[in-house]
Formats: sequence, C-alpha cells, structure tokens
Amino acid sequence: MRRVLTALCLAGLGWGLAAPSGPHVPTLSEAKELLAAVCPGSSGIGKDGGYCKTCPSFVEAGGDEQFALQSVVYGTFLDPRRTYAVLDFDGCEAHVNNFGGSVILRWKGLTDWELVRYEPGSRTFDCQKITASDRHDLLLCRVGWMGQGYVIDALSLLDLRGKAHWDQVLVLNANTGTCDKNLYQLEITSWGLRPPRLLVQAKAAQWQREGKNCEETPPPKNSVKLHRLEYRFDGRRFVPTPQTAKVARGLEAIGR
Repeated sequence: MRRVLTALCLAGLGWGLAAPSGPHVPTLSEAKELLAAVCPGSSGIGKDGGYCKTCPSFVEAGGDEQFALQSVVYGTFLDPRRTYAVLDFDGCEAHVNNFGGSVILRWKGLTDWELVRYEPGSRTFDCQKITASDRHDLLLCRVGWMGQGYVIDALSLLDLRGKAHWDQVLVLNANTGTCDKNLYQLEITSWGLRPPRLLVQAKAAQWQREGKNCEETPPPKNSVKLHRLEYRFDGRRFVPTPQTAKVARGLEAIGR
C-alpha cells in the first residue's frame, strides 16, 4: 500500500497558532523552471501540474512511469548562505521507497537551478520549515506507513545536510486493519508549529473486537481519549515538556 501522508488544517488545533511556511503546489511557471533542472528536455505540464515524462536517470528503478511533481519548498537546507528548493515527487519508486522521493536543487540566479541530489523514499509534501540555531533550515514532516493492516502515524524532523536524516518526534500505531482480537488506534488529529513551540493533538483508543473472523468493530465512544502534547525546539531538535514526555512514552508503547 502507499505511504500515507495527510495534510491537516492548523485551525483545527484552536490554540491560536499561525500557519508557518511549508511546501506548496508549484505554479505552472514554477514547475517549468524547476523541472528544467530535474529532467531537462523531458518535462511536461498537465491538468494536474508538472511532471517528468519518464523516470529521470538518477532514479535507480528507472522505467517509463511519470515522475509527478507534488510540491516545492524553498530554504537554506544545506548551507545558510545559499537558497535551495526541495521538490517532492510521486512515481518511479516501489513501496520500499514510499512510491517517490525528493529532489534538492540549488539556485544559481534568476530562473536557473542545478541538481544537487535525489533522496529516494523521503517524501516532503506534508512538512513545515524551521530554522536551526546555525541558520540552516530543517523540515518537520508528518509521515506514515500502511502495511498488512497496521498503520504508523508520525512526526519526524528532516535534516538534509549530507544524507537525509530523520529524527523521530512522535510515532503512533494502529492495528485496525488486522484480524487481531485486541485492537488499538492511535493517530495525530492535528499539529501546529510556531517556533519554538510545537503543539500536537492526538487520540487513542483500545478495545476488543466483537464477533468472529475479521468483522469491523469500531471503538466504543468511551474508549477514545484525547491528548495534547507540547514540544519546544532547542535549535537542533524538538524536546517534549516533562508531562508530554510521560504521555508520549505511554502512547508509543501501545502496539510495540
């Protein structure tokens, strides 16, 4: 199954957080400009946006599948003195690489970009940008995985200097797609970032399946609990408050 990355509305938090900068769907002119550095001579623009007509040479899987541009975010991701673009693409990759990846471009001036490298499996369309203490930019991303009835819903901090490094902030689990007797469903319902604060709202439920076989059994209403978690960015990573650390440990232990 495809990796699950879901954009959420920050207004759902209700905590007065302003929407920070993050990836956006590029305009047609942006797409043409950026794709010239990704797949020169092989780009196209359709009703759904820009794409490479075939898999670029740097994608090991290769093939004739389209490499579709999903989003772009600009920042100082590799060097605080330079401007970069991080482009999320869908296609040309297998499940093991989350059916896509991200391309990093360096701005050379005017409308000219050059390819820096490709990060297979690193999906970046559901992220928010935050600046580290050394002035290079990081991406806080909501990421997720589905497979064999299990779901992982997580927030992770991405540092693109060198090989992409993901620093997990919060990881929640669910097994509602399995035939297990004891069920659990934990998920992030909303999150908002206004540096240095990160506020997360999550819900958790544990219950037993009714009936036989794999009949769907929704969680009883009284089994669902809501949790508010708070983290502070120290210039390198997100640190939970003492209360959040305690709650997060309990939530993350479910399903392990």
